Amino acid sequence: PRRRRALPSRQQQVVPVIEPRSGVEVLLVACVHFNPGSVAKANHVTQQLASSSTLGAVVIESCPSRWKKIIEMQPPGSSLRQFLDNEMQAAADVAEEAGVPLILGDQRVEELSADVGKASQKALQDLVSPFDGGWIRTAEEIFQGLMNLRGSRRDKEASADSEGEGETLGLQDFLDWSLLVGLPLTVLRYCTSALLRAPGAFLLLVGPVIVVATLPETPTLDLLTVVYELILVRVLLNTVLRDRDAVLAKSIV
Repeated sequence: PRRRRALPSRQQQVVPVIEPRSGVEVLLVACVHFNPGSVAKANHVTQQLASSSTLGAVVIESCPSRWKKIIEMQPPGSSLRQFLDNEMQAAADVAEEAGVPLILGDQRVEELSADVGKASQKALQDLVSPFDGGWIRTAEEIFQGLMNLRGSRRDKEASADSEGEGETLGLQDFLDWSLLVGLPLTVLRYCTSALLRAPGAFLLLVGPVIVVATLPETPTLDLLTVVYELILVRVLLNTVLRDRDAVLAKSIV
């Protein structure tokens, strides 16, 4: 956030909005985690604001537990920090240099893990209970999750129009050469970081994909794949995206 002033020219991956209660202007920087283009964008935006003394605080998509692990695993100046260069540490470095607050705005990983576990269990129970309304609940949950995404998009567009901006993030923001060129390195960095920080969760997510890719195709395997994908989509839409978005929004306002 920064003190209110004339909104800057629209840049790719950067959306300026006005927080309605305080009147403070906030720059939302959309990032692809670990992408060199996003790292450069986060650094550029925060450096630009800091140099003009208009940087009030930096909010990043992390929580105390995850941030502590990241700092311990890849401290400034380390080879792993250089290899796993990321937009959050880039912005945090600028915040520290500028002497402004760094806000860890994401949902705590402990809470998220518990929520994901409960949601996954409920999703599995519904899939094995077709005669008890389980399949109907599954369809309703996935449909509602998709509608929430659509509604969120409409709300953002309406809010932008009401403030005279008429701008929200879109496909044009990510058709950026610097992002596209960096995708192979992005995937390598993301997988390496996830494996080092949370090997159990990483293997739980990726393991079924590896098993499906290596085993011969059978009706049973096809059925298990569908079950896995339905659980994954349901949890992603309703627990990971919807609930975490609400936590991040509250951290900003």
